[in-house]
Amino acid sequence: MRKYAKLACLISGLFFLSSCAWTTLNSIRNPKFITKKYKKILIVAPFSDLSLRQTTEGAFNAQLGLAGVTAIPSVQVFPPLKPYSKEEIESVLRENNIDAVLVVALQNYWNSQSYIPKSSSTRGSATLYGNSLSYQTYTQEYGGYYISKPRVTFEIRLYDTKTGEIVWLATSFTRGNAFANYNTLANSLAQAAVKRLIRENVVAH
Repeated sequence: MRKYAKLACLISGLFFLSSCAWTTLNSIRNPKFITKKYKKILIVAPFSDLSLRQTTEGAFNAQLGLAGVTAIPSVQVFPPLKPYSKEEIESVLRENNIDAVLVVALQNYWNSQSYIPKSSSTRGSATLYGNSLSYQTYTQEYGGYYISKPRVTFEIRLYDTKTGEIVWLATSFTRGNAFANYNTLANSLAQAAVKRLIRENVVAH
């Protein structure tokens, strides 16, 4: 099924210039918390850039919401307007009944360039005028340029709020097509991560 989804996305991109991204993810779960499921999660994307933070936390909030998991983007309860003390953080966690904190940390971001070879296609048409045949051709050229495709890696950690220990750890690699922006990459990452959290029974949904 996965190969068909990738092919469909590729075809869609070719015809409609849409953005697509694919994420591969590896994860490990702390055996100490193997039977525990988390019901309310605080999402933290520690970007200094507010737009990237909102985009990342929003993508995870949307995917967790679709899965029936209650989540809160940290930007809503910890707006970057001042530093927060340990006591203030603990108070917010208690008031919102948050039992786990999901930290989505960027590791690397780069662009991969691919060269599109130059090619051409020739078409023609023939028209008959009495006893004369007129033939016209035209040639269209393609390629001969480079395209950039975004690549990004993340480390994702889920912490138990009572103990502060890591419950679940994942590393990911997301690659986008030439039309993908960061929003596309973040949505792909969030979808893959939430699916894995559900499959490994880490969250209650």
